[in-house]
Amino acid sequence: MQNNEVQNFIESQRFNQWWLWALLLAIFGVGIYGMIQQLILDVPFGSKPMNNLGIIGFNFFNLGTLLFFRWMRLYTRIDDKGIYMRFVPFKTKFH
Repeated sequence: MQNNEVQNFIESQRFNQWWLWALLLAIFGVGIYGMIQQLILDVPFGSKPMNNLGIIGFNFFNLGTLLFFRWMRLYTRIDDKGIYMRFVPFKTKFH
């Protein structure tokens, strides 16, 4: 390889850490358990339970968080034109 040649580099990263997914799924699991207990079994969940609409909203928020973390990606490309970085859905940068 000569000095004026630039080697291309392309990489895609995701949130694949086991501990992050264990934490997110545990929070989601507690919410689903509470929703089943309160809405299906008709037993209030916790010492100061949320209303039914609140527990449904909490679970939709948790589901949205799970899907958001699954969707996020970091794309990196280095070539002779420069460095391109895209962090979906937040930022795109080119130098």
